[in-house]
Amino acid sequence: MRAEMSGPLAHTYAKYTLPALHRRVATDPKCLSEINSERTAWRLPPVSSCIPREEWVVRRFALFPDWYCSPAEDWPGNVELVGFPLPGPHDLDTNVREWLKEHPSPLVFTPGTSPTGHVDHFFDQALLCCRALGVPGVLLSPRLADAGVAIHGDVLRLAYVELGALMRHSALLIHHGGIGTTARALEAGIPQIVSPLVYDQPDNAERVRARTVGEIMTGECSAVEASRWMSSKDLLGELTYFYVNNFTQSDRQLEQYRQSMLAHARAPGKGELFSGGLAS
Repeated sequence: MRAEMSGPLAHTYAKYTLPALHRRVATDPKCLSEINSERTAWRLPPVSSCIPREEWVVRRFALFPDWYCSPAEDWPGNVELVGFPLPGPHDLDTNVREWLKEHPSPLVFTPGTSPTGHVDHFFDQALLCCRALGVPGVLLSPRLADAGVAIHGDVLRLAYVELGALMRHSALLIHHGGIGTTARALEAGIPQIVSPLVYDQPDNAERVRARTVGEIMTGECSAVEASRWMSSKDLLGELTYFYVNNFTQSDRQLEQYRQSMLAHARAPGKGELFSGGLAS
């Protein structure tokens, strides 16, 4: 998967810098040490790169469906697209279910495994955004492990939750664009706002926007920005505006919009949405 690069140094970055970074990662001493240790246990000779040789490859699997990323001309041969391999549904904890009864259809904010300083700032802005919009919010991050399940009125702080189960009760997901989180929002049929940072996140963000199931946020989710978005319907505001003016009226409308999102996500004739079939 490859996002379009732009800017005066885009060509140089793609041709020289990015391959150099890949080579550096492939020859990382710690990574090679672990691989060669395992190979030694199997009486195999050591290797000098983490990149597998072509003759070693028996089968290739892409863990996403073809409507999400169609095979490109420069892909290796015999790649089988098997869909998002998402675990089956799980129940939410009792205290989370009880909170959702009192605060339905929250906005969910998760920065993934970002550095602690970034997480704190991300959540500060998330709280301001929820207050400006007058909606409940869920703050989700492993960095909140010390807090356990912390309930502060219409804000729920969680270190971990079954994301697939939570998404079915949520109105909107704001995240950094990890593929697993992206897939869970698609599975639930809810809109998502992606604020990408590194790795595959910019590419996932572009694919979400291209499929009209979400938008890319390049600025902070601050109270000032939230107010501006609400009036201009720009970025996050286009979806939160829709949420405030429609989702708050009835659960039936929320369900109808979820089904609409699912319909947008699955291109006609492109097969199943997930490896286990289309979510209901």
